[in-house]
Order: sequence, then structure tokens, then C-alpha cells
Amino acid sequence: MNGLRAASWAAVGAAAIGAGAFGLLAGGLPHGPVRGAVGGATYSPVTRAKRHVLVVTSLRTGGAEASAGLKVGDMIEEVNGATDASLVALRAAEARPEPTLLKVKRDGGDVQTLTLLKEAPGGAI
Repeated sequence: MNGLRAASWAAVGAAAIGAGAFGLLAGGLPHGPVRGAVGGATYSPVTRAKRHVLVVTSLRTGGAEASAGLKVGDMIEEVNGATDASLVALRAAEARPEPTLLKVKRDGGDVQTLTLLKEAPGGAI
């Protein structure tokens, strides 16, 4: 049992280190929780030029985020106009019934606004 517990903690540590390294590769320093899931995607919070952004680290196939056009590696700079993108802001926006507007920077330059529609019960959009 102790060996299983040690292996479990080692996996958690490796995931945290990997998420932090992903943030560094995105050109910033991790802030707050190392990684978090909201809806059908996971994000790594990063600080870039004294602003918090969220880097998309994975997407669920067929989820609202993927349907909106979000891609792994995208950097979310704004959530509903708030310039400090955080997991807390994204979760609060997801809890509201209105669509969520995301300002996304892609491939180091292209900035676009994506509309994240809410999933109906059962997973349909």
C-alpha cells in the first residue's frame, strides 16, 4: 500500500512539474494553481507582461470549447472583457447562462474573439 501511495504522489508531482514547464514554454511564469479544468478543457495559468493568461493544455473532443474553435496552445487573454484571465474568472463565466466571450491569442500573434456556447444537459450544444 505504501508503494502505491508513493507512486501516486510521484505522478501528481510529475504532472505539476509538466504543467509548470508548459507555462514556461508559453513565455511566462505559472501563477496560482498550476493547472485546472473548466468545462471540456484544461488550462495552465501563466503570467505574461504582468498580465495573467490561461494556456489551453487539452480539449475534450466534441466539447463546447473545441466547438468554439479553441485549440491546444491558445492563450486566453480576456474572459468576458476582464483583462485578468484566471481559472476563477472562467469558472464564474461558465456558471452564467449567457455565452462566454474569450479573447484568444494564437500562434504568437493572431488575436481573435471566440464565443463559448453553453452545453445543454447531456452534452449537446
